[in-house]
Amino acid sequence: MKKRTAKCGTESGYQRHHRLGETACRACLDAKRDSNRRRYIISRSKHVLEKGVNLPALTVARMYLLSPVDVQLELDRIIAPDVVDELVRLHDHYVDLTRKAS
Repeated sequence: MKKRTAKCGTESGYQRHHRLGETACRACLDAKRDSNRRRYIISRSKHVLEKGVNLPALTVARMYLLSPVDVQLELDRIIAPDVVDELVRLHDHYVDLTRKAS
């Protein structure tokens, strides 16, 4: 069975250059950079998911109200409809107060 050679423009191509002591070509350097970026973004995403995100209630309500219906339904499922209803009620109350103050 013939051994497959790693192609340039891939992370394995970059590793082949490195293993052979060669200077990597531009395509392999780009592939390695893109791979590193993806790994960094994934690790940061996991960190944020583990730590959680704190947002002001009015910001969450505004984001909910400006979201498409499919996103609103997903948020209803994640947050719970009664909590979302309360956030929207607080947002509406805040908007009414700011309009009256103007």
